[in-house]
Amino acid sequence: MALVVALVIIGEVRTHLADAAGIVVLAAVCAVALAGVRVRAQRRAGATRVALARNLDQLRALTPAAFETTTADVLSAHGWRLAVVGGAGDEGADLTGTDAEGRPVIVQCKRYSADHLVGSPTVQLAIGARSIHRAERVIVVTSAGFTKPARALAAREHVDLLDGPSLAALAASAQSPADAN
Repeated sequence: MALVVALVIIGEVRTHLADAAGIVVLAAVCAVALAGVRVRAQRRAGATRVALARNLDQLRALTPAAFETTTADVLSAHGWRLAVVGGAGDEGADLTGTDAEGRPVIVQCKRYSADHLVGSPTVQLAIGARSIHRAERVIVVTSAGFTKPARALAAREHVDLLDGPSLAALAASAQSPADAN
């Protein structure tokens, strides 16, 4: 009798273990599917931001954080691999990663109105961030323009400058993810 009870219990345990394994597999499949949906949604959002960046007035209307994300999307559409790290404690780099040639890069983003030009202190900050982040390439991007002293300092220190009209043109020349397929 004890043997029969033991066999029944073992059979029940096996059934429940099989059910538990099935639940784990189902949960894993759901997690993978949701991750895929999230990645596709992020790509669509990035493509939308790149399209928005083609309009300079819309670029200037963004929040500073949204400008950073949009700048990353525009550069990523050209083969760059960037992470948004801006905010308090970013040590002078709003974006870090690699450019299309694979060189380590930092990007400092300034979303300003058309009449607020980026000055040399911002370029100086980016120059200092180069060694902190061990970047080979430094870029300052703005929705406006740059003062003459900022342009001179950037040229002397090999810092690339990307003004609002140039960023909008870069966005206009970006290949959309749909075109890449």
